[in-house]
Amino acid sequence: MPRDEVEDAVEAAGKTAKRKGGKLPPQVMVYFVMALALFADEDYEEVWARLAEPLELAAAPVATLDTPGAFLGNWRKMSIGGLERDVPDSAANAAEFGYPGTGGGGRAAFPKARAVTIGECASHAPGARPTSTARGRSCGRSHRTW
Repeated sequence: MPRDEVEDAVEAAGKTAKRKGGKLPPQVMVYFVMALALFADEDYEEVWARLAEPLELAAAPVATLDTPGAFLGNWRKMSIGGLERDVPDSAANAAEFGYPGTGGGGRAAFPKARAVTIGECASHAPGARPTSTARGRSCGRSHRTW
């Protein structure tokens, strides 16, 4: 569905973007609801992952020289963060990601995928997200950085 039509529908409903409290813009939620209908057999997290996949490939700088706080001199300000996610406990996921340790010599209940993210400080636009396993080896899913 074209973005203009989604924005027209959101405007007709009288909704506006509220970025406080971790709320997502209404346009994003419209696409999420449509994706839930398309992938009805998947849980919310898997649907979010499907929506985010094309965005990762299209990551590009958003801030301009006029964006407040985007640059320090000639240097674009970027941030690095990390996250880890449990993935379903299947033989394929165990082989790909492995199980992290528990500190007591055992293994965790689920395999874990880890990601390091790079993003613009001013716009929060994603830059890259290489994914690794719980063992720390690369999954070969790194994306181009700028």
